[in-house]
Amino acid sequence: MTFAAVVFGGAVSIITAWLTQRYNLLSQLAVKQADAVVAAEAVLRAEKEKRYLAIVQSIESLYINSPRAAERAELLKTVREVWLLGDQELVRKMGAFLADIANSGKANERERLFGDVVLHMRKGLGLPTDGLSNEDFRFHSA
Repeated sequence: MTFAAVVFGGAVSIITAWLTQRYNLLSQLAVKQADAVVAAEAVLRAEKEKRYLAIVQSIESLYINSPRAAERAELLKTVREVWLLGDQELVRKMGAFLADIANSGKANERERLFGDVVLHMRKGLGLPTDGLSNEDFRFHSA
């Protein structure tokens, strides 16, 4: 065997070992990234579930004519949190529901400006906003 063949064989072995190690590291990284995404989705789902449950449990406070202002305020606070975490269709339906209960008309300028703020927050969280408008985030007192 010639010296050149030995050097060439050694270089091939080194490159093969390097490529194998690189592939293994990339595979491990992909698994860790997938695990992180799953964990983040689980945390977000838990947060959504907590808020959705609070809304469902407190919804009657909007209908009853009794001194339940604290429960009503907590419900509306939770609705506002859902504006950031909920999907677009939920945000639209919640806004329509609250508008119906409040018997309110069109959003005023302050509500539209506030809606712009919430839209920007959703964008910052990486959530879609293409199906929403600034009028979907009205801050009703119901």
